[in-house]
Amino acid sequence: MQIWNEIITYLHQKIDLWWGLIMQLDPLTCILLFLGYGILFEILYSKSIYAIKDYKATQAATLNTVLYCISLWGLNESLNENIAYAIVIALGSWIGVYVQVKIEKKRNSEKEGRASSGEAEEV
Repeated sequence: MQIWNEIITYLHQKIDLWWGLIMQLDPLTCILLFLGYGILFEILYSKSIYAIKDYKATQAATLNTVLYCISLWGLNESLNENIAYAIVIALGSWIGVYVQVKIEKKRNSEKEGRASSGEAEEV
């Protein structure tokens, strides 16, 4: 029975710690981190990969510089201010990647549709 009391006490302390951290979050900073670091970062990251693949040196270098600046800001906020900001960043990152993959999938299917209809018209 003693072990259960220790486990419950430990869990209670951790919940109190995280609840306290979450209650200290600044709503504006959360929104900015969610949009800027989470979603915008992921979209720019995928665009930089395409720029590198297509040998667009200036575009790739600019995008990667912006990515580093966003990274430094997001890491500073989440690590120095309140580690609970990492939750907001993770949610924004997940949504950013999900949306970007859907956009790229739609673009590729549209390109394939145009290519197949163009081939059909030529025949």
